This record gives sequence, C-alpha cells and structure tokens, in this order.
Amino acid sequence: MQGSPTWWPERRWCGVEEGAVVAQAASPGFDASVFEMTMGLLTGATGALITDEHRDSGDALMAEWARLGVTHAFMVGSFALTLDPASIPEDVTLVLAGEAFLAQFAAALAGASDW
Repeated sequence: MQGSPTWWPERRWCGVEEGAVVAQAASPGFDASVFEMTMGLLTGATGALITDEHRDSGDALMAEWARLGVTHAFMVGSFALTLDPASIPEDVTLVLAGEAFLAQFAAALAGASDW
C-alpha cells in the first residue's frame, strides 16, 4: 500500500502486503483485535472475519481459513499447540504472540519429533 509507514515492523516480519488475506478472529474487546485489523488495513490486505463457530475448534478454524483463503493469522501459542501442524494450510503465515512461548513449543509446532 503506497504511503504506509515504513517503520511498521509487522509489515516486514509478517510479510503482509496488498493481496494478503488476514484472519480476524479476536473479539473486538481484546487488544489482539487491533493488531489483526491494523496488520491488514495498513497494508491493503483483505480481512477475513472468523465467526464464533469456527474460532474455538482447531479443525473448524483450519477449514475456515482454507475456505476464506487466509494467508496470515495471529493467535496465542497455547492455542496453536492444540492444532495439528499438518492441518495448517501450507500458505498461511502464523504469527504467535500475546504470551510467553518457549522454544520447545515452537519446535513441536514446527513438526519436530521431540521437545
């Protein structure tokens, strides 16, 4: 998006750009919702609203991401650990934040055989 701030670090390290589809699953009452909205809006990406019925179940969420063509999503690491790494659509950039996330958990999510 022309004129977007070059200092906005999420744009660089998340790879969000025009044409991306950012999942918006956080309730508007949570600060994470601001991150989800600005991650897309400041770059010209499309927002994909995730409904309550898809938000709390890993399988339903992954199916909804695939259906909506989500390319970028944000979640806390503890929820990410409930997902089957093989179920995460291949083209999704998953941003984990909002709580401490140990390297051993990152390795498990990345498909490592041991922690």
